[in-house]
Amino acid sequence: MKFVYLTLIFLATNQVLQAQDYNQSSIGLSVGGHDGLRNTNHTTRIYQFSHFEANYRYMFNNRFGLKFDTGLDNFKFKDGHPASKALRFSVQPVLNLTDVLHFNDFSSKFGLQLHFGGGYAALWNPTLLTGPAELFNSTNGSVDEMIQGIIGLTPQFKVSEKLSINADVSFMGNIRQNNGFDFEASPVKGGGFSGSYATATLGFNYYLGKAQTHADWTYTPRLEAKDLAKIAELQKQVDALKAQMQNIDTVVERYETRVEVIKGDTIFIDDNKTLADAGIYDVLFVKGSFYLNASYHQTLNNLVSYMKANPSLKIGVVGHADTDGQNDINNKLSEARAEEVTNYLTANGIAKERLIVSFKGKGQTKYPGKTLEVDAANRRVSFMIIR
Repeated sequence: MKFVYLTLIFLATNQVLQAQDYNQSSIGLSVGGHDGLRNTNHTTRIYQFSHFEANYRYMFNNRFGLKFDTGLDNFKFKDGHPASKALRFSVQPVLNLTDVLHFNDFSSKFGLQLHFGGGYAALWNPTLLTGPAELFNSTNGSVDEMIQGIIGLTPQFKVSEKLSINADVSFMGNIRQNNGFDFEASPVKGGGFSGSYATATLGFNYYLGKAQTHADWTYTPRLEAKDLAKIAELQKQVDALKAQMQNIDTVVERYETRVEVIKGDTIFIDDNKTLADAGIYDVLFVKGSFYLNASYHQTLNNLVSYMKANPSLKIGVVGHADTDGQNDINNKLSEARAEEVTNYLTANGIAKERLIVSFKGKGQTKYPGKTLEVDAANRRVSFMIIR
């Protein structure tokens, strides 16, 4: 029977992990300044808000995503030379180094992302007439259109599950830039980038979606040597149990083995083996949710059939939560999970007085430890026979 339990736990937790129980979208705004213009004959003012950026980011998983952004620069010069402006639109792959570098080993609040990519950029000066004016069909000033490459690092600090603040340092290199940033200096000669500058900004990300957390702060469990050894040992036990289950005498013996625990005037019978043989197993839930997934309707239908075939039995319905979060929240979650299952059973013909409903919050976990798999298995509603 352990083999059955282990198989069900694996299938259920694998389904939860594949469902990506986290938000994947975010929007961000940031503001800052720039430095290191190359080439220009006039020095810009560094200590001012001159770079503005807005972006939308979608994470395919907790390590990789794409960012679509637009940036606006205002290059003001100290000596009063007419200011130039720049506009860009880019697509940038994003690597979430927070999980790659295992930041959760020392903090759950700090993160780091690497972004790189490129797109279209335009540099223009509305006052100087040194070149063609093409941006948005402008008839005044000069415009220089180019391809822009970008690479940068973004440290993050999580304020809440919906909000993080961040800093960013990025390097921009322009290809086919035909003028200096002041539309006076000559562009950089030779191969590679014909113009470049750097930016530093502060901003925030707002996370979109209904899940409890975001991909930015979702960590991949690591398997150490001791974990691999434990898995190998469990596999040996599973193989041995599979061989035993082929023996009909073992199956009969499982039905006859009952452990009785007397509590007051009620006798509770640990009859999980009988329930499991009837196709009745724990019902698992997504983190932070009491939504009853349709994939568990079959096991609840099996429980309905079992109770109708045994009209003298009562069934204990017990809600549980994982160890994350505050006690009052977990108590409410586990109670709601038990009620959700109870509503399904009563809607399918089981009298409510035959169901003994209770909830344990995070006070009665089934499996020890702290991994995504263990948490998924502990977010459950379990059943017991009460006579």
